[in-house]
Amino acid sequence: MHKLDLLLRRPSTFRIMKVLLERRGEYLSKYAIAKLAELDKVSNALSLLEELGWVRALDQRGIRKYAANLENPEVGALDRFFRDLKYYGDAS
Repeated sequence: MHKLDLLLRRPSTFRIMKVLLERRGEYLSKYAIAKLAELDKVSNALSLLEELGWVRALDQRGIRKYAANLENPEVGALDRFFRDLKYYGDAS
């Protein structure tokens, strides 16, 4: 199955990526991500995104935090796609 098929099965993955790309370089807890993305549950989607290499995880003082993997070209393509659609940020 193609990666996009996996992601489309969980639309929350796109909302999570939006939050992480808007706060690029910042590691956020799953609770912060859930609040910012307005989602009740994010654990399964974060696991999928981490498995695909779209998200990096870091353990800080016993709390697992997540950030967009900006070194992954697919994440860069998603960022451009979001900007082109004016999903966030300045589309210019």
